[in-house]
Amino acid sequence: MLRPLTRLRLTSSRATIIRFFNKRANERSACHRAFAESGHMKEVDNGTGEDRDLHERLERLSGAIEKKRSETAENDKRQAEQSAIGGETGKAMAQGFRMLAELVAGVLVGTLIGWQIDQWTGLSPLFLIVFLLLGVAAGFWNMMKLASTSTKR
Repeated sequence: MLRPLTRLRLTSSRATIIRFFNKRANERSACHRAFAESGHMKEVDNGTGEDRDLHERLERLSGAIEKKRSETAENDKRQAEQSAIGGETGKAMAQGFRMLAELVAGVLVGTLIGWQIDQWTGLSPLFLIVFLLLGVAAGFWNMMKLASTSTKR
């Protein structure tokens, strides 16, 4: 017997709760209608001051963005010009290192050949000095050839 009474009470409680919330929803919608009819909830007009302020702000921001873009484009152009100048400097440095390598290679090859001939013949510094001077001359000759070909370009 206890079970059917509990079920009845729960059922009636559920119905009461549903009725209560439906009643609250109707009261709320009536309150919203009354508020809207009182004129407090107006549609936003496109000509109002707030919209004009927002439009002016948008225009200012658009102008600032365009100004920043043009400054960035000018900076990029300057950097491209500087990198082109840096490219010429890099070419000159590469040519200078190549000339240095030609001179050092001539001196080293002349020195090694002269030292080896001195070892074979037993004449100690004679061929070393001769081939060292020939290596220096060959290094300078190669440097002069490199310098003359680069000026023709």
